[in-house]
Amino acid sequence: MKRGRWKPALLALVGIWMSGAAAFAGEVILLTGDILQGDVSLQRGRITVSGVGMDRSVGDFELWHVDFQGDDYAGKPGPLDARHQENFTQEGVLLVNGSFLAGTVKDFTPESVTVSYGEGTDKKLPLENVARVNFSLAPVVNAIIPPGEQGVMTKSGSFVEGEFIKMEDDRIYTDSLMFGPKSFRQRDVQGIILKDYATVSSGYIVTGKDGLRLLTNDIDIKGDAIEVDDPFIGKMTLKSDYLASISVGSRRLRSVTDMKYIRRAPVVDSGDDLAIRSNPTTAAPLVVDPVERIVRMPAGNAMAIMADESYRGFVSRIGVPKEYPPEQQVIFQVRADQRVAFRSEPMNSESPVQVVSVRDPIRRYLILEVLPVNDDTNEAPGLWIEPMLVRE
Repeated sequence: MKRGRWKPALLALVGIWMSGAAAFAGEVILLTGDILQGDVSLQRGRITVSGVGMDRSVGDFELWHVDFQGDDYAGKPGPLDARHQENFTQEGVLLVNGSFLAGTVKDFTPESVTVSYGEGTDKKLPLENVARVNFSLAPVVNAIIPPGEQGVMTKSGSFVEGEFIKMEDDRIYTDSLMFGPKSFRQRDVQGIILKDYATVSSGYIVTGKDGLRLLTNDIDIKGDAIEVDDPFIGKMTLKSDYLASISVGSRRLRSVTDMKYIRRAPVVDSGDDLAIRSNPTTAAPLVVDPVERIVRMPAGNAMAIMADESYRGFVSRIGVPKEYPPEQQVIFQVRADQRVAFRSEPMNSESPVQVVSVRDPIRRYLILEVLPVNDDTNEAPGLWIEPMLVRE
């Protein structure tokens, strides 16, 4: 499988495709956190965004997310926001890799499930690759589904454990050691849980306006549509007016909150090395939240992350929690190997959230530091929001 990368023609997909028009309304989010809105076009293999007082060309290193405008589609995921990307509430099929094919379930046997999606295209999927089948919009779930369990989710929100046997004459049959053989009318069933799923690392995440989510490493343009090759769904051609978003996936961006780190004091001088592990200057907890992708770092602390591969750079947003008095100020600093790659001005709880974009190569380690302005360990903590290493 090829390493995920933008193919030049793909960049023409930003916004709503206009027949015969080279530019169209759209939105591009950059790795710096900047949001560009305006007339978007493709020139010399790059995105050009034109608007009032703006004429900007965007390269592939900067690109994070392309959003096709409109709030009328399911979920509306943002960049790397798992809370939205994994909101599989629509009718369709969830695959074991975390991809979701939205559509109408036409045929369901112990060997396969057939889904009609888009403008009536049928896709037959082996049941061994399917984690869940949704027959309708998901209800509020009243029961906890134990990991690894199979069973039926009713429209009332209850989960009934049981192995799927067959679907015949609008009835779904299951068997269970606990409940024995049972059957359900399909109209009373929201979905069937077959096995667990685990979202895999991918180069890109593609979503559709009906709740579709595909995880792929390659995307190509075919006229006014894109061709996506999902490892479990296979090749699909999606028209541009069907697309909701395209995001760079974790195969290119790696969250620091998922990596091992060493808590330590900030570096004392340019000759300091990672091996000098001095203690932090405060006992206040350093909190790493891998779900929200936030690091809450007390002033006078640092975290060192070993580079287990070569990275092209680092991006993050930074800020100070609002509950702290404005006189408590801190400075954020980033070291790429032994170089100071970024240093902020003093920030407090009234400072707007800023964006860090480091393009220095990181071969050995990354160090994130929060420094007290007044050399006072009672200063406010600093927040690293979605800190990401950019892969080669």
